[in-house]
Amino acid sequence: MYPRRRRIHLSDYDYSQPGYYFVTLCAEHRRPIFGTVQDGSVDLSPFGEIVQTPLDGLGAHYPGVSVDSSITMPNHLHSIIVLEESNTLSLHEIMRRFKSFTVGEYRRHIDPAYRVEQGHVWQDRYHDIVIRNDRQLDALRRYMANNPEQ
Repeated sequence: MYPRRRRIHLSDYDYSQPGYYFVTLCAEHRRPIFGTVQDGSVDLSPFGEIVQTPLDGLGAHYPGVSVDSSITMPNHLHSIIVLEESNTLSLHEIMRRFKSFTVGEYRRHIDPAYRVEQGHVWQDRYHDIVIRNDRQLDALRRYMANNPEQ
């Protein structure tokens, strides 16, 4: 029998309600496929650019969704996603669609011979924090801005 996975999301929380959410998505096995860090800044790979562009443009595809700030690191990305009153999707559905889209773009533009045997692009799950106040929001923005230097 497989061990039970630890729950990483709030069990009784409605992730479609308006608010700010800090999201971290990681590359499978933490592979540095999105770029490199040089002198405290991120130099995105072609796939890193393919990931960053639709992330920044989420609001154009999903009414009531916007990106407050984001950063793509060599093996993960952080984003503050804003769900507004007019949004009809849950954070989970938005992240599922984003991951699916970027895998398709990876297959089309980066590695047309990509096969499941070669592994996955993304880890199965992601981490999120429901941002409760302005102090926490500011701290997460600073964390993202300083992440390449760390």
